[in-house]
Amino acid sequence: MVTQEQLDFYEEKGYLQIEGLLESELLSELQNKSSQLISRLQKDAPLPQKGVLRHAVFRESVPEGANSKDGAVYGVMDLQDHDPIYTKSELNKNISTGADFGMHQDYPFFPHRDHSTIAAWIPLIDTSRENGALHVVPGSHKLGPIEHLGSSEKGFRLNPDEWSLSKGMPINAKAGDVILFNYLVIHGSNQNKSYERRTSLIYQYNAITDEPLNNAHHDSSGNGMLLI
Repeated sequence: MVTQEQLDFYEEKGYLQIEGLLESELLSELQNKSSQLISRLQKDAPLPQKGVLRHAVFRESVPEGANSKDGAVYGVMDLQDHDPIYTKSELNKNISTGADFGMHQDYPFFPHRDHSTIAAWIPLIDTSRENGALHVVPGSHKLGPIEHLGSSEKGFRLNPDEWSLSKGMPINAKAGDVILFNYLVIHGSNQNKSYERRTSLIYQYNAITDEPLNNAHHDSSGNGMLLI
């Protein structure tokens, strides 16, 4: 149960870190399943795809002339379509990789009328500056939607000259922690400079009364799922 103090913190800062929220058994199962999924997609995923595509498996680009299988899987959408464990974690009662990710808001990807959308970011390993910690700008949700560079096909980023990663506060999180943040909070992550894979899960939630302003997720199997 979230306390009033935590609710007040979220309202003021736009994010909330809840330590050790996932039970150890579920965390272990998610870690094992994710490792198996990445290994399988590393071998079987199609050629690297460009843009933010529904049902896409995103893979890092590889040097010219190299085997496309050398590209690392760094993002998979609609995880619930790959294994039921991801739906199990999404509906968990306690919740109800690679390259750097420039500073941005999630708003332009799937805008909603009332801005109720929040993300639940769940690292499956301990994170730090060394391996690509999540950076947030506390209180930035109060700025409202900000104009971004890019497009829905190529992805959105804030102007790096105005919003560099250094403006964000790194969150050192343990595996099984959950970081909640409003989709208007400016956030990003630095490059993973370690020799260990940084695996994490992201779930997005919004109020049932909050109307979407585009159809970005209309065909997702997770769209419309109710948490009661």
